[in-house]
Amino acid sequence: MKVITARDKSYNLRPSFNKNSYFKSYFLICDFRGFFTDVYYSFSKCTFSECDFGASLWHDTKFSNCIFIKCNFSPATFVRCEFRNCKWLSVDFSGNDTILQETVVTEPENLIKNIFETPSEIIKKRNIDCNFDKEKYLSRLSETSRYILINHQNIGKESDYYSALKQYHISYMQWQRQICLSKISIKKHSFYAWLSLSKNIFEQIAVRTAGFVTNWGESIARPILIGIMLLMIFSAAHFFSGADQQYISSLFRSFNIFSLAGYTLYKEQCDPLQKAITIANLCIAILWYSIFLSAIVNRVSKAR
Repeated sequence: MKVITARDKSYNLRPSFNKNSYFKSYFLICDFRGFFTDVYYSFSKCTFSECDFGASLWHDTKFSNCIFIKCNFSPATFVRCEFRNCKWLSVDFSGNDTILQETVVTEPENLIKNIFETPSEIIKKRNIDCNFDKEKYLSRLSETSRYILINHQNIGKESDYYSALKQYHISYMQWQRQICLSKISIKKHSFYAWLSLSKNIFEQIAVRTAGFVTNWGESIARPILIGIMLLMIFSAAHFFSGADQQYISSLFRSFNIFSLAGYTLYKEQCDPLQKAITIANLCIAILWYSIFLSAIVNRVSKAR
């Protein structure tokens, strides 16, 4: 490996570049300060360790199968760049200061999960409130995932778009939950904070369930298979509860209730268990239809 190092943090690495393509190079403690816009730079299977990309501007640069270890990307600007199949370890990204414009980040989940978080022992030494620091950290995750999602609306692969969508929803809900916990810890508007926390927990359950059923909007086959599985489960429940003497009749009963229109044929039941199973079948069918139809509409009408 060719090792490129710049121990002096104020050193401008730009003049030392004598080519625009790097393969298996090791950049150690380098300060990429300046404008990298005159040529198309390409980095393949390179390792960047403790490098500072702050105060730099990159245009049409490709990073392929690179590893970033304890690197700082705040503030930095990447325009029409690509980070393909890269690995990240404790990197510093900021949703406000790190600008990604028409930039592709494949497997965004790996980046979001490896954004640097201040260790708890350092927070305690600095006498910083742990809840407040956690809130700021989750805010950065939410902002970064949102910018990645915006970029992938028009460019990149479909799988990366839905992965960014998943990370944005999860990080945003975690951030909102942490805001409620921070208010509860300082006893500020505790009643409304507890109310907001309960709403946030319910929202997380609903969104994660819908995301799991549709693979966050990417799959139509998965909700169909889950619907068939639910149909068979309720058919077995109707059969073993004694509602029907034959399994085929229970299957038709479950199908009629799942079609919603057939519920009126079975709403007058005296047995409490059978009535409870019928109501549960109806409720699950309504939820499944709402998720399935939303997935269909999303796939057909989504403008990328």
